[in-house]
Amino acid sequence: MRKLITLSLFFFGFIFSNLQAQTYVWNRTDSADFQVATNWTPDRTTPAATDNLVFSNGAANTIAYNVPTQTVASVSVSNNTSIRLYSGAAITLTIGGGTNPVFSVAAGSTFSANASAAANAIVMNLTTGSTGSIAGTLSMLSNSGSPAHRFQSPDASSVTFTNGSVCICGPNFSGNMFGAGTAPSGLNSMIFQSGSRFIARGGSNPFGAGQPSSVVTFQSGSTFDCQITGPAFSGRTYANFELNNAGTVTATGSATSTIENITINDGTFNYNMTGRSNIKGNITVAPGKTMNIAPASNPTDSLVFNGTSQQSISGAGTFTITNTISIQNKVVLNNTAGLVLNKNVTIPGTLVMLSGNITTGANTLTLGTNILISGTLARTSGTIIGNFARWFAPSTVSNVLFPVGTASSYRPATISFTSNPFSGGTVTISHTDGTDGSDLAVPINDGGFNLDRRSNMFWTTSASFSDGVYDISFDGNGQTGINNSSALRLIYSNDGGTTFSAPGTHAAGSGNVASRTGITGGTYGQHYLAGNSVNNPLPVELDNFVATTIKNEVILDWATGHEQNNDRFEIQRARLNSGQTAIDNPSTAIYETVGSVKSKGNSNSEQSYKFNDKDLLAGRYAYRLKQIDVNGNHTYFMLNNEIYINNPGKFTISQNYPNPFNPVTNINYEMPFDGTIKIVVHDNLGREVRTLVSGAVMAGYYKAEFNASSLPSGIYFYRVNAESGGKSYEKVFKMMLVK
Repeated sequence: MRKLITLSLFFFGFIFSNLQAQTYVWNRTDSADFQVATNWTPDRTTPAATDNLVFSNGAANTIAYNVPTQTVASVSVSNNTSIRLYSGAAITLTIGGGTNPVFSVAAGSTFSANASAAANAIVMNLTTGSTGSIAGTLSMLSNSGSPAHRFQSPDASSVTFTNGSVCICGPNFSGNMFGAGTAPSGLNSMIFQSGSRFIARGGSNPFGAGQPSSVVTFQSGSTFDCQITGPAFSGRTYANFELNNAGTVTATGSATSTIENITINDGTFNYNMTGRSNIKGNITVAPGKTMNIAPASNPTDSLVFNGTSQQSISGAGTFTITNTISIQNKVVLNNTAGLVLNKNVTIPGTLVMLSGNITTGANTLTLGTNILISGTLARTSGTIIGNFARWFAPSTVSNVLFPVGTASSYRPATISFTSNPFSGGTVTISHTDGTDGSDLAVPINDGGFNLDRRSNMFWTTSASFSDGVYDISFDGNGQTGINNSSALRLIYSNDGGTTFSAPGTHAAGSGNVASRTGITGGTYGQHYLAGNSVNNPLPVELDNFVATTIKNEVILDWATGHEQNNDRFEIQRARLNSGQTAIDNPSTAIYETVGSVKSKGNSNSEQSYKFNDKDLLAGRYAYRLKQIDVNGNHTYFMLNNEIYINNPGKFTISQNYPNPFNPVTNINYEMPFDGTIKIVVHDNLGREVRTLVSGAVMAGYYKAEFNASSLPSGIYFYRVNAESGGKSYEKVFKMMLVK
């Protein structure tokens, strides 16, 4: 009986062991038959659904041909191995049942499904509950014909293409690589994570299912490398879209599309969507390449820039938005971080500014394309920082807005043509920032009103025509010294601010707005705010502001060329942390007032000032002056460089000061390196009366205070013991307390 039980256990153990998963490692580095048992280690004599197939021999180009229809537990490629599968007919490789991920391609490795004829398609299906992970390269292509290779999984989020992975579809490929979203393919089953790349060289678009459904999810930071002519956009979401097709690719459709970055590296991209197009990142067009926006009918919104970080339009290629009288494109900016134009851009239809600034630099943003298509501006918020041009028809028009200014101050201009320009054309306006004001070398009499001061900020106007008569207004938001808005003037210069005049007629303004009417066409140049010592004095002109250092002391010097109703200067200091740049980004610095200097009040000559900021710790500092007038109005002047207080070069301790003293004196000492210091005070009998410092200190400048209010007059000594930079110091000093 015991023998029978033992024999039975052995028999069932034998059967069970043969049902266990077995791992087989491909041992060929050349081209070999998938079905030959000896090409695997151990010999794969009886293929089973529980087999784990491993390609890990590091071969750079190994081929397994004659792949049959088969079910296996898992497939993995690793150790920089490149494996290509071929079949002699259409086959299906079902993968599942092993430990997840049941299909994996490690970074540096490649798995390819190939074919020598259209009929020899390889279909790979993952089973329900199985997952895949691709960190290397997965490709499906053909040497001849266009086989319908597939890589399919039924479960959502079951296959992940991780950072650095590459998926290549084609060339010579037909259909959707990941299936159509019905079993054995599943919706949202393929996830392309940030840093992954899908290269489309053949086949249909990868989304598979009809929009808005999709088999593929492109997460933020992933890239779709388009080398085909028919990618889908209507109702689709991409992350980074790159066009690398030398031909022409046209996108059409009425459903909303969303894209992070559009990069045109090759060819022509006709983005002719009639639905809303959300652009979350940048548009870049390489030299000699083209991106056109020319929908066949009125779009909902042609382009909506609604990212969360600053966006841009760049590149030396061609970027055009086409309009007709009946088809009006619309560009919307709704991004508080703004849009930067690194090239000239023309918006022929409607520009909608919901939030965020448009920065043009030396480039120009033009609204409209000709006298018949002059464009429409709808502004809720935001400023154009740079050059803004608008088209004008040969007719009268009122209050045309130019929403120009700086990053911190909205300073718009409005222009009205009261007599129409004969031919029409463009007017361009930009704003140049400046603080406070300057004296006019030659005062101007403007209808009996004397002008001897001007703003340092100004607006520049130019036009493609020189006729007509216009009225113009500028908003000097943020300009100091304005105290009478109705008397605030505009003056004009056509030589860069050397000579000035007051063309047209003054019109009373309101707030910070100055206006003139009846200006003859052709009078374009720089426009400044103007006033005098009583009305709108535009107060203080700072000629220079510099700093020097002596050890841990900063000496600030500044001078004014003109002061009007000035009361004082407050000196403000900020200690900067690592990464803070107070010059480029002053809002990151936290300033504190460290002193105040009384001003001269009113002066037309140069006045000089000085302030010493002493006993600073080693570090990096920023300074600014807060100029305050007699009415409490203030303006900031930044020191245009940061100040560095370096650690001492050697250990130093000073004689106490003052000496003699009553009852407080100070002892300064400098530590070149981190170390320890002890300062002990003794009376003339050698008795210890006070320990001023004892312990570890960092490298830097220090002051120890000795308050002897409770001690009698007499001679005292202080002993210093210090260690810094591996060196020891010891010294005794004498001091005298006199009450």
